Amino acid sequence: HALAVCEEIIRRNLKLRFEVELSPVGQDDDSVQLLKAAGCIGVDLTADSGSDRMLETLRRGFTADALDGVAKLYAKHSIPYTVGFLLGGPGEDRESLEASIQLASRLPKMSSAYFTVGILILRHTDLLKIALAEGVLASEDGLFRPTFYVSKSFDTQCAQRLIDACQNHWRLYISDYFYTPLMKKFLKLADWSNERPLWKHGATPKVVDKIFHLGRPSLRWDEARRCFVF
Repeated sequence: HALAVCEEIIRRNLKLRFEVELSPVGQDDDSVQLLKAAGCIGVDLTADSGSDRMLETLRRGFTADALDGVAKLYAKHSIPYTVGFLLGGPGEDRESLEASIQLASRLPKMSSAYFTVGILILRHTDLLKIALAEGVLASEDGLFRPTFYVSKSFDTQCAQRLIDACQNHWRLYISDYFYTPLMKKFLKLADWSNERPLWKHGATPKVVDKIFHLGRPSLRWDEARRCFVF
């Protein structure tokens, strides 16, 4: 269906420019060329993990090699792209975290990659069953407010490794970073100038943040709350 939409855009000679969020599944050289010809100027690639073990746990239906291959196609056809990682699922540990960091660090011509830690727990899911069994939730009543699952194996050392990786690599971000007071102002400026999504600017937000924070990390891990704080 997505390919048919692109073909129709081209057939009607519509001068569209659009950005899209995509899974690696089903993409090949022909589909990426078609996407570019239809007017795509940016892709948010949903990677979720660089670990095949975690990708299987999350039931994503693709491998880390497939992610790498699709990213290379975007680079080949000059389509700017960012990559989103969803960390903290069942079994997430230092090994799987490292696989995600290494994958994000080597992707060619990537605008930026961002890491979100914690998966929203929803009713009628296996993740809810796991959360109840592990004592993350006492009962389903705890879902009255949004509750996020973070693997017990994702500890302070994992969090610090992620902070260090994002601190040392200009194009790697922790998602919580964009909720800091400074970045909220940056987002307002981006809205005013119609420059969303912010990932289009690659390392620019990191440069701004490092200048204002004198090179120090703007986030830290709160082990008690199992989340990043600023």
